[in-house]
Amino acid sequence: MLALSLAALAPRCALAQGWRETQLWSVATMSRPAVMAAGFGLAWRDAGRTRIGVALAAGAADGGRAAGRGEIAWHFLLDPARRSGLSVYSGGGLAVTAVRAATVRPFIQAVIGVETSPAAAHGFFIEAGFGGGARVAAGWRWRSRRGK
Repeated sequence: MLALSLAALAPRCALAQGWRETQLWSVATMSRPAVMAAGFGLAWRDAGRTRIGVALAAGAADGGRAAGRGEIAWHFLLDPARRSGLSVYSGGGLAVTAVRAATVRPFIQAVIGVETSPAAAHGFFIEAGFGGGARVAAGWRWRSRRGK
């Protein structure tokens, strides 16, 4: 219960810090069944090195069955003030994959990623990790500064 309360409050606390990110992304998991999906996500960043995000994607699994994936993740950014070039981050979280005519499966996931210009208005990212099998994701993030 405490974990659910913290997960519910974390985005509000992070939003109060003033950063907001929006992303379009695609994700693929190499599990049984394998899933490929695309979607959107929102993330909140504090003034330091933390990003907390949620993302949803819809797509297809093996055999053309409809599939969806939802993720909530915490990222630790190694160089959040970088305005150009590449910056590395890592993190973990929870994911759930739903495939038509199959059960909904929750997973713990871990990722390592690289993104361009984490302090700029937008940038590309790519991630690798595991959570429901091997996982790769890529996309584009738009960032806006609020408050402060």
